[in-house]
Amino acid sequence: MRAFGRVIVGDRVRPWLAVGLLLVLGFLGKQTADYAVETEGSARRCFADSSICGGEEVVLSVWRVLDTQPDGFRVTRLGHVLEVKGPSQGLSEGSRVSVRGRFNPEGSRLVELERVNHPLWGLKRNFSLLGAIGVFCWLLSSIRLGVGGLVCRG
Repeated sequence: MRAFGRVIVGDRVRPWLAVGLLLVLGFLGKQTADYAVETEGSARRCFADSSICGGEEVVLSVWRVLDTQPDGFRVTRLGHVLEVKGPSQGLSEGSRVSVRGRFNPEGSRLVELERVNHPLWGLKRNFSLLGAIGVFCWLLSSIRLGVGGLVCRG
């Protein structure tokens, strides 16, 4: 396997390849964040001025449930708190949920049209972190600092 890696990528190129891949990974993360803001853009506009949002349909993607009430529940993300009118069964404080809904005519409350619970959200997040730590450890084990700069092991 090591011989295959040396044929494809020489020892001199490998550190630059690792840096390039990290830059690509960062770029993809930024693109994903921009997409998430874009898809929730109408909700963010509604937080700025709720009077313009009466009847507008929005999507709230992976928000944390603050509490549940008999006629709905409250969700939060990035400091914004929003009341959602709809069934609250299957929800508990701290759980994650995505909601598609329509603001009521006053623009003060979201009426739920569709909801997706995310019961495994924490597990998925921790698994992703474990993978990122593994890649970081692999990178550290494959390079070392020498007198001439970075030196690939192997």
